[in-house]
Amino acid sequence: MFNNLRDAFLDKLDEVRSEESSCTIRWQDTNRVEVIEQQYIRVPSSQSPEINKTYAIVIDGKKRYGIVLAQGTRQHCESVLHKISPHQQSDQSEEASSGKLLNHIDNLFLISVLAKLVNRSHSVDTDEDYTHDTKCSGCGRNPICQVDRYHCLECSSPTYDLCGRCFEKRCQTGKHLSGHAMAHFKLPNEILGIHFNNIDAEVTLNKLKQLDTLRNEQHNGIKCDGVCHQTSIIGLRFKCDTCP
Repeated sequence: MFNNLRDAFLDKLDEVRSEESSCTIRWQDTNRVEVIEQQYIRVPSSQSPEINKTYAIVIDGKKRYGIVLAQGTRQHCESVLHKISPHQQSDQSEEASSGKLLNHIDNLFLISVLAKLVNRSHSVDTDEDYTHDTKCSGCGRNPICQVDRYHCLECSSPTYDLCGRCFEKRCQTGKHLSGHAMAHFKLPNEILGIHFNNIDAEVTLNKLKQLDTLRNEQHNGIKCDGVCHQTSIIGLRFKCDTCP
């Protein structure tokens, strides 16, 4: 009976995996290409990862960085994977992984996973890795957790922050306007791969301009929509959150 349950679970798992949103990514630390579920990539819930852009990826509590090469269904992403790195994956390795899964999955764990799959449970566990030690100036949420943090670089107050939900609602309180330049934090105290100990004191427009890693960064093929219209931006680049 349990074998039938296991077979049903694996069939259902294959069906769901083929339809779920996935991404083909290249890990920065190993340069290997792999297909992962899109849910592991740290982007706002209303947005999708952009191609050829680097994101923080958290799987089983371990944070790594990877470049998104493709996105879509798992079948599409796996086809891209085989085109990019045809020798990285083989039928033999897939059979070994499948055999390992069957031999080592605990029966009780299998049943609990099957129950979650049927119920489509999407509960989110509290994790300090996703908790920003600050208060949202829009909704008052304190601390900002399980969503991204947006830190204003133009408001006179150095402590103006919005949670991802208020930011996407174009929230404006006090003297803050939705057109203000804001620093986007997916993970606490980290932006553009740089860790900061004191966001309010260290993440200001003037100090970001002085950082060599950002001041000399080149954004090739990106045209400035301001008054200069240069076609290759060098230094800080800001993307409007209002204009389409």
